[in-house]
Order: sequence, then structure tokens, then C-alpha cells
Amino acid sequence: MDLESLISFSFVLIFGFCSGIASFFYEDSNKEIDSNDTKKLVYVAVKTVFISTFLCACVYMILGYFSLDFQVRIGFGALAGFLGVETLIGILERVLRLKGQK
Repeated sequence: MDLESLISFSFVLIFGFCSGIASFFYEDSNKEIDSNDTKKLVYVAVKTVFISTFLCACVYMILGYFSLDFQVRIGFGALAGFLGVETLIGILERVLRLKGQK
């Protein structure tokens, strides 16, 4: 792995990490956790960030097959980390349909 691809993949991880943090604060499921139970809150936060980062990296690598631009792949990866896979699939279908019409 050369230095350029390592730097570009580090951007993917940074965006995935940021989308995980945003997703943790956005989700309604965190309201069920008692605010005094910091151990459980930290566990859910770390789990959300790691899952979002993993999703972002996976979507970035999968979209490399479609020869999309670097920014588009990172954007969709961050969307996967923030919104989830189900919502992202619907958005991707619409975008790829629009790209195919051109």
C-alpha cells in the first residue's frame, strides 16, 4: 500500500469516526440509557463510533467498483455511518440511476 492510498483511507476513517459521533448524539435510542450509568453510555458511544467507521470504510471500498470520485465515495461512506445502510441503499439507487441516464 503506497502513501497516497494510505492518506486517502485515513480520510475515510476520520469521516467515519465523525459520522459515528454525530450518529450517537442524533439517535433516539440513547434516551433509554440512564444518564447516571456512564459505563453503559460509554459502551454505547464506542460501539456506535466503531460500527459507523466500519460501515464508512466498507461502503467506500465497495463504491470503488463503480468508479465514482473520491469525494462521492467518502460522502456516501459517511452517510452510511450516520444514516445506516438501509437508507443509504435507497439514496445510492437513485444516484446511480441518475448517473446511468446521462
